[in-house]
Amino acid sequence: MSFSPDNSALEGLGTPQAASVDLRLLSQALAASVNSAVIADARLPDLPIIYVNPAFERLSGYLAVEVIGRNCRFLQGQDPNPGPRAAIRAAIREGHSTTALLRNYRPDGTLFHNELTISPIRDAAGTVTHFFGFQTDVTAREATSALLAGLQSVTGELAAARTQQAAFDLLLGPALEAVGATGGAALLAHGNRLNVAARRGAASASVWQDGSLGSAGPGADALRSGQPLFFGHSGALTAAYPGLEGRTGGAAAVASAVLPMQADGRPLGIIVLDFREPHEFAPEERYFLLTLASQFALALGRIHFAETLEQQVRDRTAELEAQRDLLQVSNEELEAFTYSVSHDLRTPVRHIISFSNLLRRSLPAPLSDKAERYFGIVRTAADTLNTLIDGMLDVSRASRQPLSPVQVDLDRVFAAVRHELSVAHPQRQIVWQIGPLPTVPGDLRLLRRVVTALLDNAVKYSRGREPAVVTVWAEDQGHTWAVYVQDNGVGFNPQYRDKLFTMFQRLHRQEEFEGAAVSLANARRIVTRHGGTVTAHGEPDLGATFGFVLPREADDAPAA
Repeated sequence: MSFSPDNSALEGLGTPQAASVDLRLLSQALAASVNSAVIADARLPDLPIIYVNPAFERLSGYLAVEVIGRNCRFLQGQDPNPGPRAAIRAAIREGHSTTALLRNYRPDGTLFHNELTISPIRDAAGTVTHFFGFQTDVTAREATSALLAGLQSVTGELAAARTQQAAFDLLLGPALEAVGATGGAALLAHGNRLNVAARRGAASASVWQDGSLGSAGPGADALRSGQPLFFGHSGALTAAYPGLEGRTGGAAAVASAVLPMQADGRPLGIIVLDFREPHEFAPEERYFLLTLASQFALALGRIHFAETLEQQVRDRTAELEAQRDLLQVSNEELEAFTYSVSHDLRTPVRHIISFSNLLRRSLPAPLSDKAERYFGIVRTAADTLNTLIDGMLDVSRASRQPLSPVQVDLDRVFAAVRHELSVAHPQRQIVWQIGPLPTVPGDLRLLRRVVTALLDNAVKYSRGREPAVVTVWAEDQGHTWAVYVQDNGVGFNPQYRDKLFTMFQRLHRQEEFEGAAVSLANARRIVTRHGGTVTAHGEPDLGATFGFVLPREADDAPAA
């Protein structure tokens, strides 16, 4: 009942002060309330309803006579509502107030969200006799909350979408379902055309087809104006655009939303959502749809930018790979040429030496000082040429030799090379200061040549220093190891640092320091093949520091 004429329902709630209360005024207040009120009797089994106000009837769709004597849970139908039900049972059992959000259903099956607050009513002895329920229809609030949660979810997924198709799938899937739409389409602007990029629903039955942006139509109008169009009931769309169905050959939906998309101020396209039933497009839903269109436009712009960038990267990668292949072919041809030339030069040099010796022996002895000097120059030049040929062949072999990677203990390699140099220069006073060195992946024979080049270089250019001091140490640089060799020799002008690793380039005169000037160039080639780099630092008369940097792991190094 919405109000009991004999006030018996309210009189049963009396306390010592109840007699002074104007029961008719209290009943009128409950009847006039816009909020649903219900009273259940805690003294009877299953807490039957004994009173409901007119607001309850409007909220639930049930008349008072249909609910009096029944427990409120019948409003929940088959919906379990486990959490809220448990909270209500606990409050009834313990006799305290609680608030719960319930999914209730009207007689026609319509869902409404009911925020119920129950409070116990006690008699003079403190015994709970009744429970008063205060109900609020929060369906709109929950719908808005669901829309915002849906928008947040779709926005997050759009941000992760990598392709247009993935974005379209989100738009015409979860986003469309969030507002209860039954079909939709995305149309993108291309020049003066508006073309369907994706759709959900029957294509032949839709009025949303490819068309000109210059013609009159809801899509073109929304895109030109930048304003959304909402058609909430049957006939609204065709009334606004009478020739639309005839021109497209499709049938308009009962309700539709047309949402323009723009990127950087330029028209991008439209989103269309169709409904089978009339649709109100409440303010919160319009906000959801406009935000969705904006987020979708941003996603399409980001995807287009990423695809363009990826294509540029692919094009540039292909170009670099082509250049690399061309350079590799050129290097291979150059190495083959170098090897061939070096090998072919051996015969002429041998002839020079041989015929020079024959000529010398054919002349009457003793030779004049001038003749001896001339023959000495020829011999020295031939020996120098032989040294250069050896250097060229050495570099060629180092470049062509396949890598045989193993774990190389640099401590052992440096110790072995140091011993060889000490034996080769017994008259030299050399102080060796070699710190702990790492184990690195690489070709043992080739890396030994690098170490030999650096230590031999340090010994050679510290000649004249007493004692010569050669210091070796390693630095952990995370993914790489750096190994340095420092001497206290003549040093070099840092302005010409790059020349040090070029074949046959010298920073000192041949008369001062012998050699073919190829060992450092060869060392650089070997280190480069291992995926590393070489370094050089120095100052005139202050010594020099040479080093190499190699990957810690074999996977960091490129294939040979």
